[in-house]
Formats: sequence, structure tokens, C-alpha cells
Amino acid sequence: MKIDKDSQEFIESMGLVFQDDGLPRIAGRILGFLTIRTEPHSLQELADCLEVSRGSISTNTRLLEQFGLVERVAKSGDRQGFYQLAPDAFPNVLHGGIQRMMKARQIILKASERIPKKSALAKKNLEDMARFYDITIDGMDAILKKYAGS
Repeated sequence: MKIDKDSQEFIESMGLVFQDDGLPRIAGRILGFLTIRTEPHSLQELADCLEVSRGSISTNTRLLEQFGLVERVAKSGDRQGFYQLAPDAFPNVLHGGIQRMMKARQIILKASERIPKKSALAKKNLEDMARFYDITIDGMDAILKKYAGS
């Protein structure tokens, strides 16, 4: 399956975006590919199109599944799994981020309760951190509501 120049540029750019965020470049390339090639693809098809090992494709599709960006689907009569962009892929990322931040916030609050009163600076740092998480969670929630209404 041949990839045209403009599509290839988009796919490679998505890889660099992921890499800049500290994530595997191939994960970004897979996401880019599945964003513009909307039909489901097998691991082997992804490996062939992106010219990467099947093992790397497998590892990175699992990562993208965890983020809610891609989903594994079945094709009638075929035993292997196929991957496509998940419905609501992009809101899924924010939902996951909110869940992780809420978990972190609970850890921060628990730590704040256990810090001795004489450690005023540590307590203030934890309170600032919790406040940051609160504001970020509220902001992400507002983005999701705005996105759902668009």
C-alpha cells in the first residue's frame, strides 16, 4: 500500500510530535496513519506501510489502546486483530488524563495530611500542587464539555 507524499509528511510529523512529548515516535506515526487511513489494518499491514518491525507495531498499538486512541477490531473470517482509530479517540485522551490527575491529587492530599505541621514549606508545596491539579482537571472538563457541544 503506497503512501502519498502529503500523507507521509503528516504521519512523520505526528511521530515527531509524540517524540517531543516523550512518547515513542512510532506510536505517533501509527496514530497519524490510522487517522488518515480510516479502514482497519492488521499489525503486518501497519508494519509494511510504516516500514517498522511487527514487534514495534504491536508494542505501540497496545500503548495507543491504553490511551484510548486506537481500538482492536475483528474482521469476519479472519483470526488476526485489526486496528483503527477509536471512536472519540481524542476526548478519550482527556478522560484518561483526568482520571490520572484525580488519582495523583488523592495521593497529594493524603501526603499533605501526613506532613508534620513544622514542615510548612512542604505543606505549602503540596497545597500548591493540589490546587494546580484542581485547576487543570476543571479546565480539561470544560474542554470536554465544549468539544461535546460542538
